[in-house]
Amino acid sequence: LEPFHLKESPNTSAGIVPLDVVGRLIFIPGGFPARYGDRLSSVLDMEIRDGNRERFAGQADFSLTNAGFIAEGPLASGTTGLVSLRSSYSDYIARYLPDGDRRKPQYYDILAGVGTDLAPGHRLSGRVLYAHDRTSGIASGEYTTSMVSLHSVHAIGTQDTLLAWLSLYRQKDDLTRSRGIFIDDERNATTTNATFLAAELKVRYEMPFGETYRIVSGVDAARSDYDVRRTDRYVLATGDSVAGGRLDRSVVRSALFIENHVELGRLFINAGMRVDH
Repeated sequence: LEPFHLKESPNTSAGIVPLDVVGRLIFIPGGFPARYGDRLSSVLDMEIRDGNRERFAGQADFSLTNAGFIAEGPLASGTTGLVSLRSSYSDYIARYLPDGDRRKPQYYDILAGVGTDLAPGHRLSGRVLYAHDRTSGIASGEYTTSMVSLHSVHAIGTQDTLLAWLSLYRQKDDLTRSRGIFIDDERNATTTNATFLAAELKVRYEMPFGETYRIVSGVDAARSDYDVRRTDRYVLATGDSVAGGRLDRSVVRSALFIENHVELGRLFINAGMRVDH
């Protein structure tokens, strides 16, 4: 997964989710708990806000590269909404660059969410995200990212909580990269046409025992579909050459885990087990 703008440019990527709509952000550089046990390097867990419960609010942001606005507020009793729109205006900035006629990346992203209280202690939230990039200069082409998700929280008894997430994700890339700095000569270039689809279900059950001990268990199930076509074009002394290949595969993953959270003063112990298939 590559949920970024400007990802074709090294060391320049920008996230497709504005930080102002994030309610909680957890970053774990290593030593993850069992719930993240299938990760390879680090974990970034991002939770999007449902919107302001008390009043309507909004904000507008402008920077050297993009502009956007966020609107949020109550829609009905126990129901809140949030919408965010952000777009670049690099076309105007490019006019003042020495190579502005060759570097005109454009992007925008739209995020909308709504949450409602089904009953005391029971809440259902939905999110829709779409991001689009059109690039030029280092690469030529476009790519899109879209996601639809549902999140439910249910209180069971006075302390136990059942949480569930269902998400559908799609990423599509159509990019051509030159072996030089610019995309002037498509005879020496690599073209990638890729579509990635993912459907994922997560269920968590949290059981606290007092203030210092808690058990968290869960199950994950996901299906990923990959369709990647790559074409390499070369100009050789013996003539032009074309090579490439295709990856068309599906992967189904499932996992079970359990964690024990123990707090002893300032010491936090998380001991867990995980099984992946």
